[in-house]
Amino acid sequence: MSFPTAVALLLVLLIPALALGPNGESNDELFELERATCLYGEGHGYLAGGHPEEAVEAYTYYLWAVPNNPVAWYNLSCAYSLLGQTDLAYKALEKAIHYGFERYEAARGDSDLANLAVEPRFAELLENAESTRIAATVVNEIEMTATGTYTVALPPDYAESAGDYPVVIVLQGGQSTPDTYLPLTEACGREGIIYLLPRSPYPSFSTYAFTWRAGYNALPGFGAGLRDGDDAPDYRQLYCDWIAACLKDTRENYRTDGEAVFVVGHSWGGEFAHSFSVLYPELSKGYLSYDGWFSDIKRTKPEAVFSPEVIVENGLSLYLFSGGESNVPTTSTDALVAYLNEAGYGRVTVKDDFDAGHGLNEEVQAAIAEVLDKEARGL
Repeated sequence: MSFPTAVALLLVLLIPALALGPNGESNDELFELERATCLYGEGHGYLAGGHPEEAVEAYTYYLWAVPNNPVAWYNLSCAYSLLGQTDLAYKALEKAIHYGFERYEAARGDSDLANLAVEPRFAELLENAESTRIAATVVNEIEMTATGTYTVALPPDYAESAGDYPVVIVLQGGQSTPDTYLPLTEACGREGIIYLLPRSPYPSFSTYAFTWRAGYNALPGFGAGLRDGDDAPDYRQLYCDWIAACLKDTRENYRTDGEAVFVVGHSWGGEFAHSFSVLYPELSKGYLSYDGWFSDIKRTKPEAVFSPEVIVENGLSLYLFSGGESNVPTTSTDALVAYLNEAGYGRVTVKDDFDAGHGLNEEVQAAIAEVLDKEARGL
C-alpha cells in the first residue's frame, strides 16, 4: 500500500466521526475531501502502473477539491502527455509551476512528458519559470539553533557514591528515541557507567504518521532530500557537534571521570558512532556499531568523515557487529575493514553472524555487555 493511500484510509476512518472539520467544513465537504484524498493516492498508482486514463480521472477529481497541489498538477500533465493530449498536458504543467513546482531538470528528463517535451513551448515554459524564480528569489542561510534533549541513565549507586564514572554514549537508530534504547542499558548493566543517549535532531514524519509516537532521525529525511553541492549543510558535522555538546553538558552536571568515552551505535547510530569518533578522536576511545547503516549516499559527504586513517592514528578500538540475515548494505564497512587490515591494524573486531537480523536480541545485548566490561569498566 502506498503512503498516500495509507493516509487516505486513515482519513476515511477519522473524518466521518467529526461534525465539523478544523476549518468549519460541513460533513458533505469533508466527505468530498475524503474521497478526493483517496483518489490522489489512486492517481499515483494508476500513473505508475501505466494507466494514464484512470490517472487523469483520479487527479481531475482530486484537484477539484484541492486545487493548489503542484505535484498533482504535474502528475496530471504527465498523464495527459502519455495520452498524447499535449494541450491539456501543457495547461496542467503551467498550473503545477503556478502552484510552486520547481523541479525543472526532473521535468526535462521525465519520459512521461516526452510527447510534450518535443514541442518548443515546453522548453520555453520551463526556461521562463526558471529564470523568473532565480530572479525573484534568493536562498539565504544563517545558523539556526534549537533546544534538543538527551537522556542520562545513572548507575544505581550514583546518589550514595562519591566516585566518578566513565561515560558510554548510545546513539539511536533512525525513527526512534533514546527511550527505545534504555532497555539496552539495563541489559548491559547500569553499574559503574553513566550512559548518555542524545536524541537525534530531526523529527521522523513517517513514525508519527504510522505509529502515533515520536521518532527522530540523524539526518533530515531518510537519507533523501538533501541538497547537493559544496554549499550544502554538513549534516554529519552538525549532528556530531550536537553529540559533543551533550557530552560537555553531561560532564558539567554529573560526576564523570573526564576520560575519553566509548560509543555504541545501532543502525544509523552505528554510522554516527564512527563519524563522531573520527571527527572528535580526542573524545572517543572507540566504538561498537551494530548493523551500522554506513551511508553510501554521496550527497551527505561520507568522504569527509570516513577517514579510516584517524582510527589508526588515534588507536581507537572498533567493534563492527551485524546480523547474518540483515539487509543493511556493507559497502562502506567492508572498505573500512579492508583499509585497516591492509594497514595491519589490530584493534578491530568483526562479527557478522549474529542470529538477530537488524534487531538487538539477547545474543547481541550480551555481546555488547561483554565489550563494555572491557572498554568502559576496564574488567
